[in-house]
Amino acid sequence: MTETPVLDELDPAHHHHDPTRHAVTVHVNERPVRLPTRRVTGLEVKEHAIAQGVPIQLDFILVEELEGGRTRTIGDGDHVHVTDRTQFLANDGDDNS
Repeated sequence: MTETPVLDELDPAHHHHDPTRHAVTVHVNERPVRLPTRRVTGLEVKEHAIAQGVPIQLDFILVEELEGGRTRTIGDGDHVHVTDRTQFLANDGDDNS
């Protein structure tokens, strides 16, 4: 008996439309960062940002900017759904401005 889930994982043509599988570009500290999926953890956002040249560190605090000037702190293990409009700020937590 063949396990079709394995085939589905190997062949994207077998996938139903799944928006979490599509790459997306977000912004971290106003710099574009390409993410491989639309559902990522805070740590993954920071890892991809660092790999793409954003001058932050893994221990920085990641904050998602929301509508209406609101913000939400995203922990390393927190999952977040991102779109091409998602913007993050990352800082060392020592910002006295």
